[in-house]
Amino acid sequence: MADLQVPWSAIPLLSSLDETEIGVLAGLGRLLEVERDRLVFAEGDAGDEMYIVLSGTVAARGSLPDGSQRDVATFLPGDFFGEMGIFEGRQRSASCRTTAPTRLLRLTEEALRLFGQTRPEAAVRLLGALAAIVTRRLREKSGLLGSMVDWGEQAARRAFTDDTTGAYNRRYFDHALADGAEAARRGGAPLAVVMADVDNFRRTNESLPPPAGDTALREVTGLFRQHLREADTLARYGGDELALVLPGRTGQEAAAVCERIRLAVVSSPRWRELGAPDGLTVSLGCAAAVGEAADPADLLRRADDALYRAKRSGKNAVACDG
Repeated sequence: MADLQVPWSAIPLLSSLDETEIGVLAGLGRLLEVERDRLVFAEGDAGDEMYIVLSGTVAARGSLPDGSQRDVATFLPGDFFGEMGIFEGRQRSASCRTTAPTRLLRLTEEALRLFGQTRPEAAVRLLGALAAIVTRRLREKSGLLGSMVDWGEQAARRAFTDDTTGAYNRRYFDHALADGAEAARRGGAPLAVVMADVDNFRRTNESLPPPAGDTALREVTGLFRQHLREADTLARYGGDELALVLPGRTGQEAAAVCERIRLAVVSSPRWRELGAPDGLTVSLGCAAAVGEAADPADLLRRADDALYRAKRSGKNAVACDG
């Protein structure tokens, strides 16, 4: 069997991942050694896996409307195939057969889901690379191209965002906080964490028509987002609680961001329109550290304690620790 002909990092689909992330992904997949002239899958088969060619070659052959067959693609080391079956649940549109002794990495739907859970940021990069490569392949097939781009965006959104607010979910927040703390320690930079709560939201929600409560949460999230940078992470931590990771922000800078958000929420005219004449307010607690002191668990605990102080002081307030 031929050895791997390209290094992992040179495989276009994996080029945005580091060695550790590639190792995790490969560990979730299965390496297959396939002899020459062996069928990988047949046209019309159901399938929930895709393949990356590590060595050898694979030919794809499909049916024409008149019933004849034609070669539609050849996959070389570094290429991948079978992705539409795994993500769309579609039947295979072509048969794929090895034309040389071939080594494949098989990735199932379950493997990619687990990769998204353990390495969410890396999975976003992987999905982006996959969508970009398929876009290039399908550039002259506009209908399929549109479907693929839509799929790439929707898959990433479903895996890492909250359905109601569009903010990131808690799983993504945990990874963003860990990555932010590691970067702060490595570069000696500041890092701030914010925990925020919509004041009296349960009581307000009970007084609103059912759809209005979710709309109000989306509006609050949108107001938060207006005061954040691209590098910041906004997540729905749970219920009516939001959380922020603010890389490069000192405690004083984070407190200023929190105050701008608080003012934007309390002054919004949308609450009366939604049927909440008394309006909505938020309380925010922030904590910050620099360099080696940036410990994720400690920052989260201190930000949560600060939020509790803000709530205890009468709500609609900002409190900051450090």
